[in-house]
Amino acid sequence: MDFNILKQVEKIIAYEFDELGLLQQAFTRKSYVEENGGLDNDVLEFYGDEALDYSITRLLQNKFGRIDSNCFISKYNSGELTQLKSYLVDSEMLAHRIDELDLAKYLIVGNGDSKNDINQNKSVKEQLFEAIIGAVAIDSDHDLSSIDCTVNKMLNPNKYINEYSIDGLNYIDLIQKWNQVMYKKLPTYSEAIKEENNWNISLFLTINQVIHKFSGKGSTISLARRTAAKEGYLFLKQNGLLTKKIEIDVLDGVNSSNAYAKLKELETNKQIKCANLVELEQDKNSLGNAIWPVKVDVIDNCQNKYSSIASTTSKQKSKNEAALEILKKIGKVSMIIGLTATSFALLNNSNNIKK
Repeated sequence: MDFNILKQVEKIIAYEFDELGLLQQAFTRKSYVEENGGLDNDVLEFYGDEALDYSITRLLQNKFGRIDSNCFISKYNSGELTQLKSYLVDSEMLAHRIDELDLAKYLIVGNGDSKNDINQNKSVKEQLFEAIIGAVAIDSDHDLSSIDCTVNKMLNPNKYINEYSIDGLNYIDLIQKWNQVMYKKLPTYSEAIKEENNWNISLFLTINQVIHKFSGKGSTISLARRTAAKEGYLFLKQNGLLTKKIEIDVLDGVNSSNAYAKLKELETNKQIKCANLVELEQDKNSLGNAIWPVKVDVIDNCQNKYSSIASTTSKQKSKNEAALEILKKIGKVSMIIGLTATSFALLNNSNNIKK
């Protein structure tokens, strides 16, 4: 990179270097160093990753938090903030911003990488973004105002915060969970289409044997997908389709060796209220062999009571025989599938996924 290009990049990122060689190093890939010597941007990328995370964390604190009566009050909880931060520093976002700033064309790469158009690779653009931040951090001796200024200029976070619409829900995961439970497969998204300022993507869901299409737009593919998933989720919620009640045959897959385990599984899944085992007094049969009588008592969710006693020369066999007899009497149980309250809460709490 000649001097004029380096000075042009300084204007783009809103930072003037004392050590201009750091900026050139930020653009230098390992493939070039292996062929020509020098230093690549690997270490700068490491420091840039940390500096970027800290800068965005402080930005979110200042934007959504305040001190009141010696306590810190935040507009959003930790899960919502983590989800937003993850979106802002996601590899797709950083690559998207490198494209908007048109900086990938200045990458310094080896001959092999040049032939393979490595500067179009998403992860390479992400690494370039972080390396530039790392170069600024080191050149400024980690001056927070300098780092924040460059991050704001390069990332433009306020635009994407406004676009994201924080509500704490991971709609992509919710829709995936719903489709897997209902149809045992992943939901289908169309190939993203790049429009002038947005990506456009569609989600297709089969609902009551009819295919429904939900469209989403966003600056990045992930945001467009999230928008489509949100549209699909709201449709399911508004039409009472998040869950459905089905009947399950409790004898499906059950035999004389696993009946008691099946009974306890029904209890764990709250498909019956309780299943209690009582070991009766040991006895002997006419041949003098020990027998193990057990009693199994069950109450289903409709308060129906079932009881069975079995007596064999094996305690485990007695349990299974008694349980099998009860399962035959129960026949079927009702089950709610889809986004139940439990699965919804689990997904909602799983939003704390860091980059």
